[in-house]
Amino acid sequence: MRGRSKLVPAVLAVLCCAVVAQAANQPNDPPEESSNSEVAAPAFDPVAMLASAGDEATRTHVAREILRRFTTDTGHAIAQPWLAEDPAAALRLLHDTAENQAQNEALATALIRGLRSTTAEGEARWSFEGVSSDARTTCLSILSRSLEPASCEALVAWLEASNNGQRRAVAQALVTMTGREELGADPEAWRQWLGRHKHLTELAWRTMLAESVRSRGQRLASRERDLVTRLTELSRRLYAALPAAERPAVLASMLADAEPSLRLLGTELLLRDLERGVTPGPEVAAALTNLLEDPQAQIRQAAAVLVDRIVPEGSAARLSVALRKETEPDVAAVMLRAFRRSPDAAAIDAVLRWLEHGEPTRTGAMRAILSLLESGFTPTPEQTSRILAAADPEQSTALIPSAVAVLARLGGDDGLIAVRSLLYTDRPDIRRAAADALLPEPAYVEDLLVASEADPALLQRAADAVARHKPWSQYLSRVATMELRTPTDASAPEPLPITSGLARMTPASERLAAAQELSRRPMAVKAILGTPTREMFIEGPAGDREYAHARGLLKLPDPKPEPEAIEPAETEEMPEPEAEPGG
Repeated sequence: MRGRSKLVPAVLAVLCCAVVAQAANQPNDPPEESSNSEVAAPAFDPVAMLASAGDEATRTHVAREILRRFTTDTGHAIAQPWLAEDPAAALRLLHDTAENQAQNEALATALIRGLRSTTAEGEARWSFEGVSSDARTTCLSILSRSLEPASCEALVAWLEASNNGQRRAVAQALVTMTGREELGADPEAWRQWLGRHKHLTELAWRTMLAESVRSRGQRLASRERDLVTRLTELSRRLYAALPAAERPAVLASMLADAEPSLRLLGTELLLRDLERGVTPGPEVAAALTNLLEDPQAQIRQAAAVLVDRIVPEGSAARLSVALRKETEPDVAAVMLRAFRRSPDAAAIDAVLRWLEHGEPTRTGAMRAILSLLESGFTPTPEQTSRILAAADPEQSTALIPSAVAVLARLGGDDGLIAVRSLLYTDRPDIRRAAADALLPEPAYVEDLLVASEADPALLQRAADAVARHKPWSQYLSRVATMELRTPTDASAPEPLPITSGLARMTPASERLAAAQELSRRPMAVKAILGTPTREMFIEGPAGDREYAHARGLLKLPDPKPEPEAIEPAETEEMPEPEAEPGG
């Protein structure tokens, strides 16, 4: 790149020297003798400069130089060969290279000087005949971008000189410049309008143009909205009238349409189909995943909502790519929600970026990281440091539940200790998240039971930890005792549902020991033992004693012995009576 930047000035220097040599071969007046005479500056020949430029980068650099010359010296004119070119490559290059309004105006001025000459009487004479078809299109665009009355005068003159087939394009350039649609393609109407306004001051002229163009823009926008509304409503009715077998192809086409409003309508119709229980086909799913990278943020967001609901085949990779490209936080928040269903470690950098962005993406990003960890992803030390910085337990007001789970997974022993302290925070959601995070850890069963004393909402989680790690009688009785102190739900099918659930996952001998400890609490005994059966206990005399003990604690009567089966008495078969003769 540096070599190329050095080459371009060298090319310009060679071109200038060539122009000097050419000028030296032409006859001219002898220079005046002077001991301090200076060498004349080389003539400016934009045609030769551009023709000698080899590659595209050099041509662009030369075009910028030509525009700079046009801007600093308004006496230059567009060369006639450029106006005759078809395609008009040189003219279009200058048009596309202009970077600001000053260069636009300088290019328009040079174009006017190339199209207009002045007679001996001082009258302007326009020459449009030698302009090629492609050059005409570029010239009209150059003039329509100008804000000067001289450019408007050139367009009016071009309109007067045009035949009926060309007037529409010239009139459109005038409308683009002035915003005056009502004048149509009538040269006389434009001439009169220009005559009334061309003598305005520069500020008044430009203010008039700005107001007219703004008003036209509002009218066009209103027309477009009306047309889009009609198109959308018509498409909605058409879709509703289609047979079910034809809808997938139409819906896929709508999702891929060039008109944003139709793509958005497609997402709306797809959502309605889902609510009616219609499963989208592969063509619809493919078109939907493509919308994750749509230019319109609203459409990307709607697509992410649907991908989260449908999870089409192959959507994980597309969602990962889209998340890495996304710049809108509201859209990224929805994408992160869908990302949790199919986490992809390739998107970890994007997830971390949105994690550190703050809300509305911070919560979704932390949940996405938790999903990655649950799927087996192991972050690097640098990534771990960034994640834990966002899961700081000291910032309790900003802490989110998923961050507690991440802290327990990545924070090591210190992280688990920090999570244990969160069992007593003043935020119920964080207390529940801390209990969930500690539930897999056997060492924290006691902490969960103690925390449940202060917050009965944690009792179910403590009972789950007991069932998983320590299904012993002393813990079962503690859970039952705490639940007895908790207000019961009258509509619950069982008076102590947590105790009953834990008891069912506890060995029968431990249940019996817990029931014995709470023998004076009939409700607890009932919840622990339920309706005992002989099969609950071990075989043999010991099991018989435990079964009897359980029934005694429940004050159930002794089971009646099953009656012995009475075999039916054998009966002699009676011979069939012989038929009487003639019977």
